[in-house]
Amino acid sequence: IVNYIGTIVDISKRKNAEKTLQHLADYDPLTNLPNRRFFKERVDSIIELDKQRKPTEPINKIALLFLDLDSFKYINDSLGHSAGDKVLKVIASRLLEHQNDNIIVSRLGGDEFVILLQNIVSEHAVKQFCNGLMQSIEKPMDILGRSIIITHSLGVTLYPKDGDTTNILLKNADAALHKAKESGRNNVQFFTANLNRDAMKKLSLENDLRRALKRNQFEVYYQPQVDLNNKQVIGCEALIRWHHPTKGFVSPIDFIPLAEETGLINDIGEWVLFEACQQAANWRNEYGRAIDMAINLSARQFDDMLVATVIKALKQSKLPSHCLTLEITESILVHNPEDVIHTLTQLRQLGIKIALDDFGTGFSSLSYLKRFPLDKLKIDRAFVKGLPNDSDDSAIIASVLAVAEHFNLTTIAEGIENPEQDIFLKELSCSQGQGYFYDKPLTAHDMSQRLK
Repeated sequence: IVNYIGTIVDISKRKNAEKTLQHLADYDPLTNLPNRRFFKERVDSIIELDKQRKPTEPINKIALLFLDLDSFKYINDSLGHSAGDKVLKVIASRLLEHQNDNIIVSRLGGDEFVILLQNIVSEHAVKQFCNGLMQSIEKPMDILGRSIIITHSLGVTLYPKDGDTTNILLKNADAALHKAKESGRNNVQFFTANLNRDAMKKLSLENDLRRALKRNQFEVYYQPQVDLNNKQVIGCEALIRWHHPTKGFVSPIDFIPLAEETGLINDIGEWVLFEACQQAANWRNEYGRAIDMAINLSARQFDDMLVATVIKALKQSKLPSHCLTLEITESILVHNPEDVIHTLTQLRQLGIKIALDDFGTGFSSLSYLKRFPLDKLKIDRAFVKGLPNDSDDSAIIASVLAVAEHFNLTTIAEGIENPEQDIFLKELSCSQGQGYFYDKPLTAHDMSQRLK
């Protein structure tokens, strides 16, 4: 070869572009942590490598931690998404402070992170790591000029004890995380086999709950409310019951939280509203006197359609608005208070009464009485239970009644179970009572007999 002709092309830009694209494919753009796909690939390869080890070689014991920030939604709602993004970046940097050659940190999405610990010595060591992680994350952070403290919930699962694939470990860690949330948040829970059984039971109950309304498995019961002075029934509280075709009676304690979580409470709550209003109208026509119908509202029902839905229920049943009382809990008043005040004001302008349920169990009840448009206080059964012998409960009840009188609010005590409680509350000028001393929740037919 005497000579040759060639061309030289600079491909550095292309290589850099490919590198950038690969990084975008593997890493979360906000926190620069490995994303779900890349994390799963890395864990898959770690587990596969461990499965190929020689019998004489030690097992690479792994802990997978599933982390979720508590109440992160309220940061976005109150401070904006830019503040939320800032929080996520700070959390990511704090998690990276714990990273080493045996630890992988990843953001799955939203406010969910996962951490992989390799070559763990013991479960106790994992617990110590989790405790250190919680202390690190809970340090105050400055977000848009505000000092904020963020807590989180952790679910932990172990390889090979709890599972031998990434998907199984992620599923188990997620189940443990849900247990942590159900246990009050801001805590750590380790996966157990019972969690899977509980999850399957919960899934089965959710599927049944979705069908229950269409199949007419719900029934409204009515617990009488009496005037403490003359013991006349002046109203009742509508309480939903579920008659499951195979499980029998399912307690509201078991299905109402699930309905809240899944959003089914909107349809169920609307059904109760229409059913109870119609029943109250029927009794009014039959017995020629007004029967006050108290219906509980869920926080999820407080949307733009609530007032219109209530108006529709009243019109359809022809129930006068002054015969309807809507019961709310303090938790409804905490979030978006201005919107809640606007909605409650609209309802009261229609002639509907608003009752604050479980009064005294919240952290700032007195401020609610001054700020929110209310008509009635329901004294929680927790304070009635010890009457008349418990001096603390007696003092609390007397104080609540004095405050209610100041704000011109009607009072009703829940959970009255004996004549001594009835007499004591009457002497303190409590207006109304409800409890097993007067009657248990009754079917519509039995309640009709009670009203005769």
